[in-house]
Amino acid sequence: MTAGSPVVTLSNAVFTPGMVGQRIQILDVGPRAGRVGAPGSMYGAIIAVTSTSQVTLDTPATSSSTAAHMYLYPHNDSNISIQGGTWINQNKNALSQVLSGHGFLIRRASGVTLAKLTVKSTGRAQQGGQYAISLADVTNVTAASLTFTNTASDGLHVQGPASGITVQNIVGTNSGDDLVAFTGVDGQSHDGSRLGDCEGDISNVTVQSVKGTSCLTHLKITSGVGAAGVQRHVTGFQASGITGTVTGTSSINIVNYAGTTSFEGSISNVTASPNGTSPIVNIGAASVSAITIDGVTWPASAKSTPDSGIVNLASPSVGTATVRNVVLKSTAKSRATGLGCGVRLLSASVGALDVSDVSCPVLAPHFDSVQFAAPGIAVNTLTIASDTSSALDGNVLHFTPASTGYSIGSAAFTDILRTTGSIWEADVDGGAVATAITVNRSTGGRAFALLRSPATMTLSNMKQPSPSGAAVRLMSPAASPVRVVVSTSTRPATLISRTASQAVSAVSPTIVVDQTLLTPLDGDIILNANQGRIQYDAATSTWVSPNSTPAPQATPNKPAATIHDAPPPRHRPAIRQHQHRPPHRRQPRRPLPRQRLPQQHLPQRPQRQQ
Repeated sequence: MTAGSPVVTLSNAVFTPGMVGQRIQILDVGPRAGRVGAPGSMYGAIIAVTSTSQVTLDTPATSSSTAAHMYLYPHNDSNISIQGGTWINQNKNALSQVLSGHGFLIRRASGVTLAKLTVKSTGRAQQGGQYAISLADVTNVTAASLTFTNTASDGLHVQGPASGITVQNIVGTNSGDDLVAFTGVDGQSHDGSRLGDCEGDISNVTVQSVKGTSCLTHLKITSGVGAAGVQRHVTGFQASGITGTVTGTSSINIVNYAGTTSFEGSISNVTASPNGTSPIVNIGAASVSAITIDGVTWPASAKSTPDSGIVNLASPSVGTATVRNVVLKSTAKSRATGLGCGVRLLSASVGALDVSDVSCPVLAPHFDSVQFAAPGIAVNTLTIASDTSSALDGNVLHFTPASTGYSIGSAAFTDILRTTGSIWEADVDGGAVATAITVNRSTGGRAFALLRSPATMTLSNMKQPSPSGAAVRLMSPAASPVRVVVSTSTRPATLISRTASQAVSAVSPTIVVDQTLLTPLDGDIILNANQGRIQYDAATSTWVSPNSTPAPQATPNKPAATIHDAPPPRHRPAIRQHQHRPPHRRQPRRPLPRQRLPQQHLPQRPQRQQ
């Protein structure tokens, strides 16, 4: 074998043309991205037979070797069914992690059904046997109604390559490791491990109803880096109905292992109890192309605040992330910061983050719907909608002191209902990118925004009956320039305040603005406490009463007459013939009798004197 090459050459004649499609495993020349001392196997299918001693695989080698051990497997099995019974894994394990430590070991199979099994282990965690059920290089698998009790390691473990996997109704108690796990590349935890016998992508997986009690995690997902540095992927993954308690950090972990993890899929309906302040759902894969998280509840029985978020999104690169229906029901305060939040963001780059229906219906000490908690976070598009909170403190979007240099292209907030806090609160300066902020239909809270970066704000349908201080506060010199446009909004306190000479302009006909703070634009109209509505005239650099004369309306052009084709001539009815009648003779007019007028007495004309 030569590093980077998929060609396998033997010293003797073994291969035939009919072996195309069969799998080959070559020890110690495979993946080692996670641990140099634990090289996995080069594992792939034969895609071409060059000669009786040479074939080409669909996977290249990571390292070169002239004397490696090779296994040639027959074509994959099919239609395997194991149902019922209680199975005890009495195999022993060691840190070297050997395949013989597994309970059920199924490789290279299609059409596998595992149902109504109970699997147990003997011995303590990591020493009393490896995975209770281990599947790898499988397709079209159904694993349903499985119970795992006191397993020394994972309950159900699926290793790449794998596709078309359905997992339903899993129950586990005291698992030594993950209750359900999917790993594209395995065997990178300890030097000399032999668990990495197979590796590949994992796709089209459905996991429904997993309930674990005192398990390390309920669901763990990794993809890893395969032979010759090939990134493995987990795609089309759907998990729902996860509940129970954990002894590890989170109920669901999508993280890096054996190199980086690439993930695409959805998580929904998670009601598991947290362990301390750790998140219930933790997304730490190096790359997430698209993820949807819908329905995660921090229960009322929890003894601490979700300081690390109910959902923790820490993947360095995220394409699109949709988070819905995240609820805090506990009023407990943690021994740490006590700054609980629904969604905690640490990702360096996010294309689009869509958050909706985050709520806190109880009097929690503090609750932020979304927190930025790492330096240099860049989000292209942020949307937060249908956000409600009854917490004693907290904000819709909070930039913590750790989030210096953040940048957001556009941020839209819709249907916000809060008893306290702000829609946007920054504790640290952001970058130089001006954020286009729009807020529509918001009620309550103490302020609209505490800015420490440039922004343009469009506020509509806002109601803040019990405000505290100005609605938009420019908290540092970095908050410049800022423009605020307000419509159909009410607030008894002033609109804008600033800490220095930041450039700020406003259009606010309904909320009072101190015009001496503004660097206005021509035509800006604001509500002044003493003068009422005033308008800025750039030509004279003065504020004047707005012109009440309506702008002349353009006279619509009269449409030109249209010449229509003349209708066809109508048929004239025939003229009726009448009988001859004698002509009509006019009677002579009789003279009227003459009337005698009464005699009038006229005054006499005076005589002319001589």
